[in-house]
Amino acid sequence: MEREAFSIWKDSFKDRFIKLSLSQRLDVAKLFLKLCEVKELTYLITEMDGLLVRNFTRLLPTEVVNEILSYLDPTSMLNCCQVQRSWNEDITRSCDLWKKSCIDIGCKVLKTDVGVNSGKFWREKFVHGSKCFHKLKSHQFHDTLELCGHKQRVYCLQYDGNDKLYSGSGDGQICIWNINSGSLFKTFTVEPCSDIVLATSLLYVGSFTCIISCWNIENGGHCKSYRGHTGAVFSLALNEAHDLLLSGSTDQTARLWKISTCETLHVFHGHDCWVKKVNSVSSPISILCFKFSTLLCVNANILNNLITGVTFK
Repeated sequence: MEREAFSIWKDSFKDRFIKLSLSQRLDVAKLFLKLCEVKELTYLITEMDGLLVRNFTRLLPTEVVNEILSYLDPTSMLNCCQVQRSWNEDITRSCDLWKKSCIDIGCKVLKTDVGVNSGKFWREKFVHGSKCFHKLKSHQFHDTLELCGHKQRVYCLQYDGNDKLYSGSGDGQICIWNINSGSLFKTFTVEPCSDIVLATSLLYVGSFTCIISCWNIENGGHCKSYRGHTGAVFSLALNEAHDLLLSGSTDQTARLWKISTCETLHVFHGHDCWVKKVNSVSSPISILCFKFSTLLCVNANILNNLITGVTFK
């Protein structure tokens, strides 16, 4: 058909098509689709996207689009990517938005990542990080083991850095667990304990019976005891290099012991509440934490027979 004749036919068809009812228009459309071949149908699919949806991401300047998207949370942006192909392409290209989203959820950004200006890279990093975070919250990120063996409440745990976990309980039992299999490796009987601390081949136990005891890990034998507290010993800290043991008790005192002789080197007074936590920060400095409102910092230089302290409230 010649161009002029085709133009006349097209105008005539348009005028007649407009005058049809809705059902008649649909019949014509069905007939038209049946008559189309692959090339025509492919063209229609490509054009239909723009005809059915007004794509603001293509109509507005990039700066304006990024400003609009910045008000959306990352989950909403991912939902928008599923609306249509062009939205997916445009939103994925928003490198700065995806990079910010990665930082906001705490994704680890390597030095090699800093210079990457690919929105696709940062989007994939965000999606991966979100999945890991979701698994972590739902306790699916790591395998979990339930260790059953104690008969009373477990008060303390110590990990040896290899494959053994030590647990102490009010039942007076020390349980040693294999963390790879969850199996009970060994048990031995001590006093009802509130805290434990590991040393080389030895285990120090703070108990509810006011006594600190030392035990041989290999055979479970009792080595020595440290007596002086008049209340339960809630916390222990060890400094093997300087032969020092630090303890905190419900008798409102902390004590500094010489490990080898079981001798009390100093008793720290001044608090009106239980000493719930002691910590040996660095040789020969120690920090004694008694309660949330009070902190006592002590410089325990035993070599020079000097003990000084300051209280923070």
